[in-house]
Amino acid sequence: MYKNLKTTLELFGYNKIQIAIFLEILELGEINILQLSIGLGIDRRKIKKNLEVFANDGFITMKDKKYQLNNLNQILIKIDFQNKELARLRSKVATEIEEIKYNLEPDKRQVVFYRGKNAYVSLFNSMLEDVETIYHLGDESSFIEVVGEEYFKLWVSKRISKSIHAKDITFTTQQIKALGLESKINTSLTYLDQDFNFPGSIICFGGKVALFYSAIPKCVLINDQEFYNFFIYIWEMTNALVKPKNQ
Repeated sequence: MYKNLKTTLELFGYNKIQIAIFLEILELGEINILQLSIGLGIDRRKIKKNLEVFANDGFITMKDKKYQLNNLNQILIKIDFQNKELARLRSKVATEIEEIKYNLEPDKRQVVFYRGKNAYVSLFNSMLEDVETIYHLGDESSFIEVVGEEYFKLWVSKRISKSIHAKDITFTTQQIKALGLESKINTSLTYLDQDFNFPGSIICFGGKVALFYSAIPKCVLINDQEFYNFFIYIWEMTNALVKPKNQ
């Protein structure tokens, strides 16, 4: 009969003796310590000690040495409030658990710094693994100067051979023309205004975001799907504002 109430009281942290006392009072209405002790088979000192817990919580009162529950509606209101508080705490704990799990999964939280030609080559090679589209925003010179034109030409050829489409929003630079990127197949090229100032380059691929800095040649690779989605949104918005070059 009181299974749900018993479960609720357990969630509130009451022990078995306290719950037994509460349910006994609920069943009988008014009762003294001796009656509780006989009815439950528990020492009177323990009964008195545990009754004080409910009295302090406002669930029971004593009148003429007999204990009774407070107004049932008030108790239900308190139970409802504590249930809501428990739900809030559960939600908070669940969120904290998800954060802990997120931080323990290296594939989701990984932030890697790349510096130097060998590191850049390793990064660009990884871009060609299991992706359909590579998004780029900025100036290719921020990484071409590091990997070298010869390697970059080879990388572009491999990308094309793997049918990986590149969507570029970039500058009209002599390097781009020298590399022949304007005429490459499987490439969408959009030009930014020459006055547009961008501190390096961003490449998005496979749920990852690579941030290239040209002043100090280095790259930060962030493996985060939400971060990736944000930059894809930026790319789409920028592409909509800039007129693509007809090819």
